[in-house]
Formats: sequence, C-alpha cells, structure tokens
Amino acid sequence: MNEFTHLFLIAFIGFSLGVFFYAGLWWTVQKCVSSDHVALLFLSSLLIRMATVLSGFYFMIKQDWLIPSWQGLVFCLVTFALARYVVTRVTFTKPKASMRTHKDTTHAS
Repeated sequence: MNEFTHLFLIAFIGFSLGVFFYAGLWWTVQKCVSSDHVALLFLSSLLIRMATVLSGFYFMIKQDWLIPSWQGLVFCLVTFALARYVVTRVTFTKPKASMRTHKDTTHAS
C-alpha cells in the first residue's frame, strides 16, 4: 500500500469516528429536549459513543500495518478533531429572533 493511500485510510477512519461521536452528541442534545429520561439518554449515548470510538482507536493501534508509528495515531486524532469543526458547521443554526436575549421590561431599573 503506498503512503498516500495509507494516510488517506487513517484520515478517513479518524474523521469517520469523529463524525460518529460529534453527530451522535448533537443528536443526543436534540432528543433530550423532548425526552422524559434525560439522564438515561445522555448516559447511554455517552457510553455507546465512547465505546465505539475507543474500540475504533484500539483496532487501529493493534493493526501494525495501519498505524506503524505514533505519527499515524496523531494524524488520526487530528482528523478526529477536524470532524468536530465540520459537524459544528453543518449542524449550526442561527438563533431565531424570539430566542435572542432581550431586556426584561417588567423589571424596574
């Protein structure tokens, strides 16, 4: 496997794990608004997301052909962090005018 393909595979796996983790977090926050069991939802989501991501990183570390040195792991972690930026940009919505903070007119100054 040539070096470019190798780095692309590492980046793809790191980015995919990051998208799974951060998109799952965004989904959890969206669902907690209407949930009756908020703590259970947050805890189960955290456990599932962490178990999946840690298993993915463990698999990558154990595969010597995939990450032969610590530089590959760092590259994977950087693409994982890059996924946070991408998911944040994709899921960002501007607040509505009614949700913006405004002065409380009922309070006497």
